[in-house]
Amino acid sequence: MAAAVRSLLGAGGDLFVFEHNPLNPLTVRAVKACALDRGTRLIPRRRLAGLLRRAGLAPVAGGYFLFFPPGLAPPAAVARVLGRLPLGAQYYIRARRAPGAP
Repeated sequence: MAAAVRSLLGAGGDLFVFEHNPLNPLTVRAVKACALDRGTRLIPRRRLAGLLRRAGLAPVAGGYFLFFPPGLAPPAAVARVLGRLPLGAQYYIRARRAPGAP
């Protein structure tokens, strides 16, 4: 599927993937409790990055987010540090199609 998405991107085009973090136990619990997510398997960030690489997309950025409920967000500097830790409810990967890639 990643290769099909890559084919839709222009040279140097970016793909942003946002996913639930399977390292966060509260996220795992919420997914298991949700009827819409029945049968869902969460994909770790490292595995997703590998799938994107094999499809010809180079991960160029990523991080974790949603550590606090709305209204309780920490200062931006604290949020930047937390974004590097695999504790957030979700994560993202920004991947780029290399110029000249088929």
